Amino acid sequence: MMFRVPDFGVDYFPIEGVDSLLIDSNAIIAYLLPSEDFHFACKCFITYLIKNDVELKISSATVNEVLHITSKVLYIDYFITEKLHSGEIQIEEVRQESNRLYDQWSRMQKSDDPSMRGLIGHFNEMAVLKFRPFYEICTLIPVDESIVQSAFSVFSEIPLGSSDAIIYSTALASASGLVTVDKDFKHVMDRTHLNIYYSSTKNRHFQYEHMVDKLDIRDVVDYFDELGEYYAQ
Repeated sequence: MMFRVPDFGVDYFPIEGVDSLLIDSNAIIAYLLPSEDFHFACKCFITYLIKNDVELKISSATVNEVLHITSKVLYIDYFITEKLHSGEIQIEEVRQESNRLYDQWSRMQKSDDPSMRGLIGHFNEMAVLKFRPFYEICTLIPVDESIVQSAFSVFSEIPLGSSDAIIYSTALASASGLVTVDKDFKHVMDRTHLNIYYSSTKNRHFQYEHMVDKLDIRDVVDYFDELGEYYAQ
């Protein structure tokens, strides 16, 4: 029987009977990066799952996306911070500058300039260091033939985009549900056979200290913060 959970960014709920959950790439990225809109919600919920011994699973299809986006966001965040501190840009110019850096990153990836390749390599390495502690506590689920065949049906019948269809099919085959902040899944919740744990609560609306205490995850949050700092050294 499907269980439609409340928004995990605003409510507490028990997870008895949930032995494993597949974590979508967008939720992983939000968990890893404080600048992401859903960072607080994903950090608290995933930490809550860890403390309650829910097995976390990730699809092999998400690893590339997580590394690619994390590297790019770390690059943008670094230079935005530098420019704000130096006074080169003001707060109201952050969005425009972020868009410029986004385009610059795309051009850099196509460049043969050794300095550009070196800069990309640096932020790629930082992305690996950021992702590795989380990756190492998860179970990797390969995209095999049965998942692909299932995704073919999901792609046309629900319908979902091709990458979402792969994630949906992987979760259906291997876990008790899916953790995501992808609004495309919210729109199809009532037409799926999968328990979808979803949040639309952005950082500015999230009561971080309240939820950390309510979920009783203070010790785990502190531990993983320290672990991330260790890997970054």
